[in-house]
Amino acid sequence: MKKTVRDTKDAIRDLRHNRLMRMDEEEQRIAKILRAKNKDGGAKMPEAIKEIIITAGTEETSAFERQNDHLRSKGNECGCKSKYLNITALNELVGLPNFTKMERSIGSGVYLWTQSTFDSEFFITTIQIHHSDVSNPHYKDPIAMKKEKFLCISHAATKLQFWVKTDKRRSKGSIALFV
Repeated sequence: MKKTVRDTKDAIRDLRHNRLMRMDEEEQRIAKILRAKNKDGGAKMPEAIKEIIITAGTEETSAFERQNDHLRSKGNECGCKSKYLNITALNELVGLPNFTKMERSIGSGVYLWTQSTFDSEFFITTIQIHHSDVSNPHYKDPIAMKKEKFLCISHAATKLQFWVKTDKRRSKGSIALFV
């Protein structure tokens, strides 16, 4: 008799738990799209940097920040509220890309902004930092870098050049940048 009561209580607890954890149709559709975009097909969705932007000066940085906050708020208003999925993935699905600002500047008010994605086709797989002055030993020839399919990200306010590469054959990319 005790075992039967205990089994019944366990079954009721499991039913309540399953009811609370069940995804509605929209959440299931979003999860299916995200799994389809991931080439590995695993339950763990890798996220990596897709794009890097450099801003310099308080005016340019604050203008970009206002634009970015607006896009982020529009993404949060999309009605796609889910306890299972990351808001970055939802913004990516509704087409409102937004960037994350690094907490510290790289010097003289120059900030790096990164945009992440779950789509492994767009992962930045290689980042090289070089100098823009030809006489500097850390200078790299732009023609040679472009032959290797690197893309230059730079700003007039800094002499740093970020050369990034996207290799579609690799399913892992750069996750974050730190100063």
